[in-house]
Amino acid sequence: MLNRPKFWRTSNLLTKILTPLSFIYLVLFFSRKYLSRKRKVNIPVICIGNITAGGAGKTPVAISIAKFLISKGLKPHFLTRGYKGKLKGPILVSNKHSSADVGDEPILLSEVAPTWVSKNKIQGAKSALKSNADLIIMDDGLQNDSIHKDLSILVIDGGYGFGNNKLIPAGPLRESVKSSLTKIDFIVYVNDPSKNVKIDLSEFKCPILKSNIETITDNIDLNKKFSAFCGIARPEKFFSSLKKIGIKLTFSKSFPDHHRYSEDEIMRLIEDSNIDNSLILTTKKDWVRIPEQAKLMVHFLDCKIKFQSIIKLESNLKRILEIKK
Repeated sequence: MLNRPKFWRTSNLLTKILTPLSFIYLVLFFSRKYLSRKRKVNIPVICIGNITAGGAGKTPVAISIAKFLISKGLKPHFLTRGYKGKLKGPILVSNKHSSADVGDEPILLSEVAPTWVSKNKIQGAKSALKSNADLIIMDDGLQNDSIHKDLSILVIDGGYGFGNNKLIPAGPLRESVKSSLTKIDFIVYVNDPSKNVKIDLSEFKCPILKSNIETITDNIDLNKKFSAFCGIARPEKFFSSLKKIGIKLTFSKSFPDHHRYSEDEIMRLIEDSNIDNSLILTTKKDWVRIPEQAKLMVHFLDCKIKFQSIIKLESNLKRILEIKK
């Protein structure tokens, strides 16, 4: 994943300079698409993804949908490539695995449902089927055409949208909005759009489900002072969420997306926080990438997706629910 450069938000001189490279990216994208042999597995597949680089809220949405399906008596298994993990799989994530083995998202997903890491999606899906999964939830994979999907869900971050609507590297798009139109069954819109973000969804002829990200604060004392750090695609999103819930921040520091922290880095952060007599705070996604011996010294905040209409969610998942009856 990429940290989103600031110039990806608007069209500018740098955007124009990089646009020819976007054409090369587009050629490679369609070459891979048409060379892929799409195969169907004997199990329903839900794909949750986005068309922009960086975090849009896919993983929290995947977790929320998995919990909903579990509440209906189903046994979903997650399938993910395990970005930045060294294991190719297919492998079932367990408590013996670290983020260095399988990536950070699979660690979080495995707390909710069985999670398979596999660079080869077909092999991963077959492994899930052999392990008695009712259905598969792919966390990311809209751009992967090797496997048939029964339901494709596009996640859009209301605070960012499609940026400047340009393809990588001139902008954040992994594929054009137009190319995604035919494969999306419904859209999950995460948080209301900020005043500086314009998102035109008029071309999408599919249902739109609104949702919000809620910060879970049960495990921290909001009256304490905190020093925050994170290594995610949009660090400002995390820092602003802390201020929104009333956390007193003494300083904040950002690292590259999916950064794997060393013990020395964590100790330096703790030393800096001691100057202000504050506690260290990060996201749960970052926390799983911290060395085990340092985790006890770092607090984390988790988040969850809350759909504005569960009835609307169930209605749009009806196809999957009916397949499993």
